[in-house]
Amino acid sequence: MKRRLLCLKLDNSPRENAMIFQLSHVAIPVTDMTAMRRFYTKTLGFIVTDQKGEYPGETVFMSANPNEHHQVVLAASGGTVDTDAVLGHFAMRVGSLEELKRLRQRLIEADIGPLRCLSHGTTWSVYFRDPENNQIEILTDTPWHVAQPCGFEVDFDQPEEELIVKTEAHARTLPGFRPRADWSAKHSAIIKNYS
Repeated sequence: MKRRLLCLKLDNSPRENAMIFQLSHVAIPVTDMTAMRRFYTKTLGFIVTDQKGEYPGETVFMSANPNEHHQVVLAASGGTVDTDAVLGHFAMRVGSLEELKRLRQRLIEADIGPLRCLSHGTTWSVYFRDPENNQIEILTDTPWHVAQPCGFEVDFDQPEEELIVKTEAHARTLPGFRPRADWSAKHSAIIKNYS
């Protein structure tokens, strides 16, 4: 079989209000949670940071990075997986809440919707779909940690300071609330001991 080399012209033109995105995590629908959990923990060395439901869990959050609550999320699919949609969503991180609010406004102006604006306690997030219906999450970190899974609607139309105050007030009512730095120190020790 002969391989073709596809050359693309890169668009390096200046972008207005360019942001730096970092891939944050991948969510995967699974049919065999036990096998998938074993693969990610035993084979790849991830640790379980949170889960919903009894072992092996309906939703399992895993990480191998001391600064990330989760890099992989396994979500039970109820026994079937749509082969056209094996990726639940992918998430990219921006550097600040101000950038996230600016991106949300750009999406609104581009008539991308519907948009879901949430806080997971650990992040502020905007969810939307690309033209081929892949779900995308753009997020920025909060200074707090709460047990996962967690998600509550937030109003990105309010001033940033008000959004921060209201998010923290709600997060303080949730299980596992603590400063991100405290959680990160404990998580770092767990990963170091696991290695």
